[in-house]
Amino acid sequence: DPVDEELVASLEAELETAEAAVAEATTAAAAAQEAIATLKTELETATAALADATEAASEANATIDALQTELAVATAAQTAAAEAAASAKAAVETAVQVAEATAAHEAAVAAVASITDALEEAKNADPVDEELVATLTDQLAAAEEEVLEAEIILAKVSDEAGITDATTESAISDEEIAEAAEEFAESAAEDRAATYIEEEIVLTGYSVDTFTDEVKAEFAKVIATIVEQVDPAVEDDDVVVEDVVEYAAAAAAAALGDATASTTITPIKATIEVYTEHAQSVKTLLRSVDVDALMEALTEGGLDELTDVEVVVEAHVVDADAEDLLTDEEALTAEMVEAAEEFAAVRAEDYAEAVANETSTEETTETVDTVDTVETTTVSSSSVVLDTAEAATTVEEVQDVAAAAAAAVEEAQAAATEAEEALAAAQEALASATTPEEIADAQAAVEAATAKLAEATDALEEAKSVAADVSTWAAAAEAHAEAVAHVADLQTQIAIAQAAAEDASDPAAQAAAKQLLITLEQALIEAEAAVEATAEAVTEAKAIVVETYVTAAEPDASSEAAEAMNAWEAAAAELAAADAFVEEVKAQLEEAHRSGDAEAIKSLTLQLEAAIKAQATAKVAEEDAKELVDEIAAGVTAAERAAEEKEQKKRVQEMEKAKRTNAELLEASKAATARLAQLRGSLLETEAALASAEEEERLKIGSIREKAKQVASSKSAAFEEAKVADKRAAEAEARARSGGWGDDANAGDAAEVSNADTWVTAAESEQRQAVAAAAAAAGARARSAVADFQEAAAADEAARNQNQNENGNAASSGVSAEIVFPDDDGNSPSSALPSFAKIGGFFAAALQTVSRLASPEAQKKRAEAERAAAKASLLATVVATNIGRECDAAQLSAVQAATLELEALNPTKRPATSSLLRGRWSAVFTNSRQLLGMDKKLSLTKQSGPVYMAHDVEESRSEWQYTWPVKVERAALRVTNEGYGLFMSFEQTKLFGLFGMPGAGKAKEYGDLEITYLDLDMMLARGANQTVYVFVQTNSNYRIGDLDSGDVNRRLN
Repeated sequence: DPVDEELVASLEAELETAEAAVAEATTAAAAAQEAIATLKTELETATAALADATEAASEANATIDALQTELAVATAAQTAAAEAAASAKAAVETAVQVAEATAAHEAAVAAVASITDALEEAKNADPVDEELVATLTDQLAAAEEEVLEAEIILAKVSDEAGITDATTESAISDEEIAEAAEEFAESAAEDRAATYIEEEIVLTGYSVDTFTDEVKAEFAKVIATIVEQVDPAVEDDDVVVEDVVEYAAAAAAAALGDATASTTITPIKATIEVYTEHAQSVKTLLRSVDVDALMEALTEGGLDELTDVEVVVEAHVVDADAEDLLTDEEALTAEMVEAAEEFAAVRAEDYAEAVANETSTEETTETVDTVDTVETTTVSSSSVVLDTAEAATTVEEVQDVAAAAAAAVEEAQAAATEAEEALAAAQEALASATTPEEIADAQAAVEAATAKLAEATDALEEAKSVAADVSTWAAAAEAHAEAVAHVADLQTQIAIAQAAAEDASDPAAQAAAKQLLITLEQALIEAEAAVEATAEAVTEAKAIVVETYVTAAEPDASSEAAEAMNAWEAAAAELAAADAFVEEVKAQLEEAHRSGDAEAIKSLTLQLEAAIKAQATAKVAEEDAKELVDEIAAGVTAAERAAEEKEQKKRVQEMEKAKRTNAELLEASKAATARLAQLRGSLLETEAALASAEEEERLKIGSIREKAKQVASSKSAAFEEAKVADKRAAEAEARARSGGWGDDANAGDAAEVSNADTWVTAAESEQRQAVAAAAAAAGARARSAVADFQEAAAADEAARNQNQNENGNAASSGVSAEIVFPDDDGNSPSSALPSFAKIGGFFAAALQTVSRLASPEAQKKRAEAERAAAKASLLATVVATNIGRECDAAQLSAVQAATLELEALNPTKRPATSSLLRGRWSAVFTNSRQLLGMDKKLSLTKQSGPVYMAHDVEESRSEWQYTWPVKVERAALRVTNEGYGLFMSFEQTKLFGLFGMPGAGKAKEYGDLEITYLDLDMMLARGANQTVYVFVQTNSNYRIGDLDSGDVNRRLN
């Protein structure tokens, strides 16, 4: 009173302005709330995707862990079985020899007894037939000689068999012998039943419910019909269908291969067991059956709803009383296929859309596939001939060989007919082709069919030749059997005639008997000669078959050994020459160093590198040649070596497949982790912006309101920066998902870069991008912290000015000129220097703009801003060092200075016991050459890409993970130095999750760490030899060995 209208108008204007500012801040707060909700949704989606990917990786890798144990058990069991088989074979051969010698001895003794009785009767006859007595006396002497020879042979084979006296009369009764024979027969039957063939087949079109007992019976009948080709004794009951279960992995794999070929029925996996006495032949047969032919046989046999068939575990022999004798190849195939299919099931949804856009295969390609799959559905009878011919001795066995040879001719004829039909179909496809692509494909199909027809024709001619020679052998064997039977008949007639000749009651009959005896003995001589002749014919016929078709198929061991020895000598000579050349180049290089000739040093260094590589190659060649010589000397055949090489190649392929799978999962996990970190940073920025907007509502005076506007503006810029970084991360993730490492069209000549080099380059690039993203996020958080601190400082300064005004003192501002934040590239408007070179100075200048603080809140904000600025400065310093692999002396000095500055601001006491230590940490810098593997001499063994660390103080264990080569180290952990130290005793190291590495218990630079700084997302540590370690948190939920914690690397047990 009076009213100051001018003042009222001014205040009303300011009130309107304040209300407008409040409304604007409210709108900004609402927008920020919406942004927070959106980011939280994206964060949840990214977290779920990361969990799904890591779970899939864990399941895929878990199946591989048991392979080493299973292979060791299988190898031991296989060795034991081979030894048992060899022992049994030797025992059978010995038993046959003893039985034959015993029978020969008994026959000789019986002949001596018979001739002795006849001689006594002849001597006692009246009148005495001196001629007959002389004949019988000669026969008795010959028979006694035969007895002596038989005794010698029997004694020899008995000694070899461990029988002390084979001629001693057995004290075992006939009843005991019969009982023992019956028990042996029962035991043999049980042994045959204990051995069976097992195979696992996936059937699409049936479910567990629709695969009823009737369908099982039809299924078993079809399998029995196939097996009857090599074992006619097999019946339907001998085929047992076991373990019918759902097989979801097959459906997922089908979806991955063809997104349009999905089915609503989950496939089933059935395990079949075939009980047979011809296990090896049945196994070979089942492995040779083409899946298309099996599919046709099953549908014709009554399985009408069947749409697809797949053999996931090939037929193999199983001994129910022993460990499963799967080969390494079979075990790796089954386990790795299942692991790959499980991983494919996880990725199927992501790839389904892309796969659906692919064009279908052309009809001509289908024709090629049809031609390529023309195979016989039965086991090769020619192989049966070659396998059984050498062992055949009896007429029945030779007839079996002849039957197999005839069957081989029929099979070869059928194969030739089928090849002719395939060629005709391919020629028709060529005639109907119109486009150049169709013509080219059809022409390729015709050429393939022509080649197959030529092969089938050659096989038919060979089969006919084998059948003709085996038929000659069979005829000779039958003739020999008839001759032996004729000799036996004559011997019987001679015995009857001898009895009649000894009967003197009827002299006429006696004389006739004697005359007949002479005739029969002459016929016996001729018959025995016929036996010898036919035996020789059999031997010659068998030799033709064996030498022509069996021995010819086997390599000349002596020639092979000589070639291997020559190759070894040549390789050794090349290695010696390589060694000498390396030494020569080394000497020249030393001389060049002494003379200081830079050009010569450069040239000789390159020559030395090439010479060392040649030396390593020669060393490998020499070792391989020596190994081949040792194998040949040990009796290892070429076929066995080829099988072993094939198996090793299969293992390498499976390991490479597992490594690629692991790399893909690791890439996806890292992309998801980076994405998650970006989302978290954006969320923090948005929440800070919301807090700033809410604070604006309480600002009433002009200077504070203007300052709040500046803060809000800086927050908005930071938020826009976070969105840009978020967009870049999403684009990088999309590129990684659609392309993958090594697929960049601008990557240069891919033929000159190995897969490993491409992978390493991509891993190192990804590491640099991840560290740069972390540095950028830290810089954004630091700017936010500095802004918060300046806001608190401004409020503190305003309050202090008010107090000074009330006391009549002049106000002095503690805030200097406005701070100018760097742009998106980290540069201030007036500077061209890069952000990472100026970011530390920027934050230091920002913190120095306030001269003194009074309130605890402002002091707290200052401490947080100092830590954030120090962290951003440190990350900016290490971002270009590739974890320390590319760090010079100046960069190392800068990193050490920034580390000391941040260590002085450590907010966590006893960090080694803090819960903040949990999770997985990524190394962003270290000067430990041992951790980085920089002292490795071979480039393939040098560490590349990210390095991860995890500690579990409660479980007293530690884990270090390397990206390339894929390696995991496990150690026992204990806390030292009153809660500031971690000491690790390394116990286990595995490479690619398969191979154990030596060096357990060896001390390492990073095995004794002192934690010097720890907060929510950063850790600093120091180790032996003045090494420094900088880590950032990548997964706070990670736990060592926990399947649900996001572990994408192999777990060690």
